Amino acid sequence: QAGAGDSTHTDNFDVVLEHLVARHRADQRVARRKNGSQSVADGVHDRDLERCVMCGECVESCRNGALQPRGEGVTPAEIAGRAMRMKPFFEHTGGGVTLSGGEVTLQSEFAAEVLRRCHDDGIHTAIETCGACSWERLEPLLTHTDLVLYDIKLADDARHSEWTGASNRAILDNARRLADYTRRDSGLEVQVRVPLVPGVTDTRENLRAIFGFMREAGIASVALLPYNPSAAAKYEWLDREYGIDSQLGPQSPDDLADLLSLARGFGLEAMVG
Repeated sequence: QAGAGDSTHTDNFDVVLEHLVARHRADQRVARRKNGSQSVADGVHDRDLERCVMCGECVESCRNGALQPRGEGVTPAEIAGRAMRMKPFFEHTGGGVTLSGGEVTLQSEFAAEVLRRCHDDGIHTAIETCGACSWERLEPLLTHTDLVLYDIKLADDARHSEWTGASNRAILDNARRLADYTRRDSGLEVQVRVPLVPGVTDTRENLRAIFGFMREAGIASVALLPYNPSAAAKYEWLDREYGIDSQLGPQSPDDLADLLSLARGFGLEAMVG
């Protein structure tokens, strides 16, 4: 994870392991993490993904080259410099820089500096967040942000905990704070995004609750994101169970039209995207 400032931070940046299975042949000299994320038995190197902290030590110690890092350490100045080279394209298309994730608030200080530099160069900025963070981490990003893309998946706290493993209380509280912030700073736009998972988030009960919450909070824009079944492959790569029927596909055009109509019935500006 990179930090703020102009020095390159590479000691503990996240490493995405280019390895589709959690086992590979290795010799007995493979590094063993103190937290038990790795072990060797009968020449087989096992990685426990639940304990993995993405330090990258297994990459350095893998003599067979089966594990490879993805990504590079960069500074805010380097990112802003790359964006500046694309500014003519942004001006032609109406685009800009979006900081997404992972989760942008996990690197709040670093992200705030990237946003500041881009704004100083006249580049439109956006962040994408699930909102499951403290307000103290989210608010500093807003000063130099033009658009917040804010995910709300489930309105019911119990259902949210069931499907995501965490409460949605901070998410909804931060959404209300964002709405209040936009009333003080008219230059900031907020758009709620709802990923439509069949039978989970795309039910009328859930969507009515989300749209009603938005109307009450004062957030007018919502984007409905059709279900993307390719997520199942990512679970397979991580050796995790995918809790959604793999045969399900995106919502039909007629279903999406009905859901857009439902959102507009709450007075919201609704789109599919």
